[in-house]
Amino acid sequence: MKDKVRLPHTVASVTYPYTALCQRKILYDVREIKRNDLAFIGERVLWNNLTKVRTQASSIPRLSPPVRDEINRKRQTWHGLVENMPASNGPEGVGFLDQTRLFEKHQSSFVVESVEDDVPSSPELSASVATINLPDDLPVVSTKLVGNKEAPAVDQAWLPLEHVMSSIDTPMSGATKLRKMLVETNELIVCPGVYDGLSARTAMEVGFHALYMTGAGTTASRLGQPDLAIAQLYEMRENADMIAGLDPYGPPLIADMDTGYGGPLMAARTVEQYIRSGVAGAHLEDQVLAKRCGHLGGKSVVSRDEFLQRIRAADAARRRMRSDFVLIARTDALSTLGYDECVARLRLARACGADMGVLEGFKTKEQAARAVRDLHPWPLMYNSVENGASPLVTVAEARDMGFRCMVFSFATLAPAYAAIRDTLLRLKTEGVVGTPGNIGPVKLFEVCGLEHSIHVDMASGGSAFAGGV
Repeated sequence: MKDKVRLPHTVASVTYPYTALCQRKILYDVREIKRNDLAFIGERVLWNNLTKVRTQASSIPRLSPPVRDEINRKRQTWHGLVENMPASNGPEGVGFLDQTRLFEKHQSSFVVESVEDDVPSSPELSASVATINLPDDLPVVSTKLVGNKEAPAVDQAWLPLEHVMSSIDTPMSGATKLRKMLVETNELIVCPGVYDGLSARTAMEVGFHALYMTGAGTTASRLGQPDLAIAQLYEMRENADMIAGLDPYGPPLIADMDTGYGGPLMAARTVEQYIRSGVAGAHLEDQVLAKRCGHLGGKSVVSRDEFLQRIRAADAARRRMRSDFVLIARTDALSTLGYDECVARLRLARACGADMGVLEGFKTKEQAARAVRDLHPWPLMYNSVENGASPLVTVAEARDMGFRCMVFSFATLAPAYAAIRDTLLRLKTEGVVGTPGNIGPVKLFEVCGLEHSIHVDMASGGSAFAGGV
């Protein structure tokens, strides 16, 4: 073991006898660590509010043991990165990171030590060795597993998606809900595409556990324009803010953030504004700024470096905000640069902080299933556009392939157009609209929260609705 660590690669790490992977608290000797000098090592990203961690197991922070036995049995090495370390509240020189309440307690004896031989020695940092005994009731989570130790097989008790939602007693941000869905469940998260308040309210009425704000739908409904990079941050953020704010206890919202609407600074600003608006996560793509819908021909993409600059900027922004915001990297390079380049770009995006990936425009179902295998165990999202460039894939097929999230971009937009057009044609030719008898003003307003509005008025002593509606 070396007693010197080279900056900016890593810091002191934690050694412990463990009983379950991913269930410890993070400890570091921080006396001589310059926070801004730290950088990442390892292959994939795990993180919670104040921590950036890379591991060979998964990109999503696990609040419970890893999903599959084969992952449990892997020999793993963990590396940690401290950011925004709070003032020390433990033994001298040791800072305790913000704990995640869902992590379970296990061992209470830890050793803070320098990293192993994979980081060369240097006089730049001396990491002292110290043993800390924690109170038995202190929840803990670890970041560095030193040496090659076999993790015991652990049976995972998965929660259904409906259990990972806010309640009056335990309110959560949309980002936290979405991250918990990815962590605590193994179900496919199905997100219908919504573009305005009514389509979002309808999806919630039907009972979907997550929503997707489509960029094409936002552009068409708000601007009456095609999806050709016409809608910018202002329109997208304003729409996302409205949809995400409809119900604070409702489903999380994943949003389209296109190319980030500019360079790295704009990508970071977009993430910050989305987080403030309550957006749970968003996908950031590698098309040029003059982009177009992913299911149109003639797409062009930027270089790898420019794409990764966007991802790094977005990742840094959400870490500055200390948010659970789920960053999704999307590549549209399949039609121009080929499958292998797409996989390479997504792997690099994962290493730069992305939590999930999207390979847009699959040509075949076999290609979609291959992408899941090639990027396993990193979670992938499937963008389903019926009558688009990709073959029709059902929810059951996507689940069997191993996708973790599936969005239906045109799920409400295309049917809405068809229904509106048919209705208006009937009005023009027959002179009547032909609205179904069970859909009147009261029904539509009930979908939009009429009962809640009445309750707010009455609970505050108002009498506006004393006679009913």
